[in-house]
Amino acid sequence: MLKKYKWLILSICIIIVFSFIYFLKTFVYYNQGTIYGNRLKGIKEVKISQDLKNDLVDTLKHNLGVKTAKVELQGRILNILIEVEETVSIEESQTFMINLLPKFTEKIKEYYDLHFYITKDSLKEEENLPLIGVKSKFSSEIVWSKV
Repeated sequence: MLKKYKWLILSICIIIVFSFIYFLKTFVYYNQGTIYGNRLKGIKEVKISQDLKNDLVDTLKHNLGVKTAKVELQGRILNILIEVEETVSIEESQTFMINLLPKFTEKIKEYYDLHFYITKDSLKEEENLPLIGVKSKFSSEIVWSKV
């Protein structure tokens, strides 16, 4: 009886194997393309240069009371981080960040989200730090919130 149906059984086994491979490739090992998908479309036309990053860090470090400054780019988000000294007020540190906005072109402001992070070395309970400011590509102003 097996001889009579050997081609049918072999065909069914081959179909099962290919179906299993297709299932694994499609659902289990689905990791094609970049992690951002097509959300970075147009990023080559609106590059943020290393010179601009260095200029932002230098500008921040020239402010009295800024201990450290760092700029990081992740996809369409530009993170700007500063640590300020104890003597610097929240309003002053926010002004440091707001004064950076003219350094960006309109294209950059319309393409990237800008995130501003302000911290101090030792945080007191009554202070509203760490502080995060976000300027969305859809907005023209920075929205501040306490973490």
